[in-house]
Amino acid sequence: MAFKLCVIGCGDIAGRCHGPSYKKYQMENPDFELTACCDIDSQRAAAFEKKFGFLRHYTDFKEMLQKENPDAVCLLISEGHIAEVGVEIMNMGFPLFSEKPPGKNSAETQTLIDTAEKTGVIHQVGYNRRGIPILQKLKEMIAEPIAKKELQYIRYDLYRIGRFDNDFSDTAVHGIDAVRYLTGADYEKVRFSYQALPEYGKNVKNIYMDCLMTSGVHAQLCFCTVSGVVLERVTAHAKDNTWMANIPIWENGYDLPGELTHIRDNHTHIRMSGFDLCESDELYMTNGFYNENRMFFENVRKGIACRDTFKESMNTVLIKDCILLGRDGFNL
Repeated sequence: MAFKLCVIGCGDIAGRCHGPSYKKYQMENPDFELTACCDIDSQRAAAFEKKFGFLRHYTDFKEMLQKENPDAVCLLISEGHIAEVGVEIMNMGFPLFSEKPPGKNSAETQTLIDTAEKTGVIHQVGYNRRGIPILQKLKEMIAEPIAKKELQYIRYDLYRIGRFDNDFSDTAVHGIDAVRYLTGADYEKVRFSYQALPEYGKNVKNIYMDCLMTSGVHAQLCFCTVSGVVLERVTAHAKDNTWMANIPIWENGYDLPGELTHIRDNHTHIRMSGFDLCESDELYMTNGFYNENRMFFENVRKGIACRDTFKESMNTVLIKDCILLGRDGFNL
């Protein structure tokens, strides 16, 4: 019997990252059926159907779900509509994969949490950094220092070129969530500072965070929106050990293909290229989209709850709230 997938949203992120992930998963799982896709733009939906081999396309997601009765639904739409549509999908009883963030704010996220708990639907939030091979390997490397309470410090730098966003928190959530993923802890206290860049737009700003995690690890995050480079890097320190991860972000990232280095007592202990950690240099593989989709599909097949739920995401969204509202502090 086929495992049927329906997709809602056929835009840029769907075409560049998720569509290729579905095709790879289908190659590895012949019973995986790309049943139907949906977009309010019928031409875009038709193009997505043709490109990735879906059987049908729609412009009304409710009609699609009622007619196709899929085993899983992937929601790949803009942040402002995720909560509204996600609630409807779960109320219809379908397992749901949702692109990040789970709502524009914590109130929308709470609505998703309440609906998930009421319906019992298997669901997963798509924070793709959790699927990036370099970050997965880094998490594995620092697991023992974390368990021994030896990890002291972690830093996450996220830089972009010409990002004049009115609300950069929708992108900053990547770094915010990645630090939670790597440390296995929530934010307990955060002090925010902002560097306004009015020459580029009314709300354009750099964002700096000084944090204490619930595990006792100190964290610093730096988001520079109008820099000269596209990159994301992580540095972590424990007793006599330092790890540095240069993440291969997007197709134009400065650090392609990425690198992970472990330094011990001032000597390079391990140095691994992104090529060593990923079976392909394709964007959907290096940036974690295939891994996150595969995890969701496998959990649905087994009927088990996902790790990266709406509820698990709430601490990330509370920090997002602070940035959105320009707050200078957070206390759990």
